[in-house]
Amino acid sequence: MEELRPLTRHDVFILGAGFSKAVAGNFPVAAQLLEPILERLKDRLNNGTKPHGGEGFEQWISRLAEDQPHLSADENLERSAAFLRVSQEIGKILIERENVTLTGQMPPWLAKLLFAWHVRQATVISFNYDNLIECGVNSQHLPMFDRNPVSIHDVLNRLPPLPPSIQNEETRLSNLQGGGMVSMASDDFEQSTPWRDTFRLIKLHGSISWYWVPDDATGATLQRWPNIGSFGQPAGDQRAEIRRQLPGRESFIAPPSSTKSRYLANPVIRQLWRDAFEALREADQIFFLGYSIPTQDQAAMSLIVEGIGDRKARIHIVDIDADRVRDNLAKLLVRYEPSQAEQEEGILAKKVTRLERRYRLKLHPGDNSIKNLADSYIDELATQLANNLTDYARGLPAIDQVIDVDCTDQDFKINPVVGGISAMVASNSYAMNFDGITVENGILTIPCRLGPLERDDLALTKLLKRLQKEDVKKITLQPPTQDNEDPQTIVPIVDYRLKTNTQPDLHPCWQSLDLTPFIVRAPEARPGLTVSG
Repeated sequence: MEELRPLTRHDVFILGAGFSKAVAGNFPVAAQLLEPILERLKDRLNNGTKPHGGEGFEQWISRLAEDQPHLSADENLERSAAFLRVSQEIGKILIERENVTLTGQMPPWLAKLLFAWHVRQATVISFNYDNLIECGVNSQHLPMFDRNPVSIHDVLNRLPPLPPSIQNEETRLSNLQGGGMVSMASDDFEQSTPWRDTFRLIKLHGSISWYWVPDDATGATLQRWPNIGSFGQPAGDQRAEIRRQLPGRESFIAPPSSTKSRYLANPVIRQLWRDAFEALREADQIFFLGYSIPTQDQAAMSLIVEGIGDRKARIHIVDIDADRVRDNLAKLLVRYEPSQAEQEEGILAKKVTRLERRYRLKLHPGDNSIKNLADSYIDELATQLANNLTDYARGLPAIDQVIDVDCTDQDFKINPVVGGISAMVASNSYAMNFDGITVENGILTIPCRLGPLERDDLALTKLLKRLQKEDVKKITLQPPTQDNEDPQTIVPIVDYRLKTNTQPDLHPCWQSLDLTPFIVRAPEARPGLTVSG
């Protein structure tokens, strides 16, 4: 019998500042950084290094970061120094906001989205400097119930690398947890820690936790500080330890810039941009989440134009002002030769029409657009999982005979169907009672009872039988109402394995299944960790 169809898909998510603001309302978008930075640096910027005219924040820092041909060498050096001061202040502001955010709990929609990204093995391209996604990975156990959860190393594909001293410590802890060697040279770190299949996070503009020696073109000094905290456990002030472990380094924060930027000359960053390009070239769906498509970032615009091109990937724009982002994308991706009589509004309208038709464009506007997208994305995943289980159950031979088996018969040694379904709530487990399942409007609901989780082979067989009979679109788990607990729905998602096992003494008419779906629940994501709305 064939295995279940995979849930992976070539989905690419492009994140801008609007995504971080959706996670934490105190996070500023680019325009909101200008005034506080000018206030902090008012005595350290001269007229040549301050914003000019109607210059926005991104245009300003891009001008400071790049050598200007009309300036002398000493004037360009003065502006480079000003950009380093500005980047330091960006890091301070974002770290302050991040630590405040991490005193609270992770939004449920972010927990769902992380699980969905993990299952889909999506690619997430971020232009943000903050560590909110990495902190979410630290806070979430991906996949649920696995002994070795996904780490930030897996999500970042270990780029940039950790400092050698920390690599050594990470390896020691990994080996202790896995029961292996207690110590190991840092050179063996990459070989000693297992790789996990999960989503990929590519940060194209650097991060407040990345450090380098400015203008290092070799890539040797670009390294990542790992102790960034998690939701409910902020990292706090680590400046002294960072200086000790990474002496002489500055935050690696790249501005929106031209393709000739010295920041993009770094080999590690160039590899990240190549990885992002390859992901876009293979994408089935592309989601712009809180990313405004700023035209002053020439490198990013080239990546989008050449990465997406004329391919037929479906595009989703998820933004408070989705219409404006759509217009920017239409100007970028659609070629149209207007007649001399056509007005600018008419030209844009025709570009938008072609964009919508070519890429099957879907807009997700509004203040809660990113949260709503996360909910719908994981619901789609739940539906696919339910359909896969249903299709698989329909293909099971001799299912009636399996259900009619008398498991109390002492001569019956092997249950024909084995496996278990579990959902975690805080430190307790819910056991399933398949006798009380209901189906309404295509949603199969399984009541749960508190107690130790026990394997119930006959009950699992009944579930598969019920899946055969009903047109199930989605599966939910419904815990009982407690005096101190509101009734909540648990959506069985994310990773699962369902395959046949060959057993020599099993009668040919029986099928032995290993069914282990991993389940994500909001507001509690895993034992010992709570997620609030």
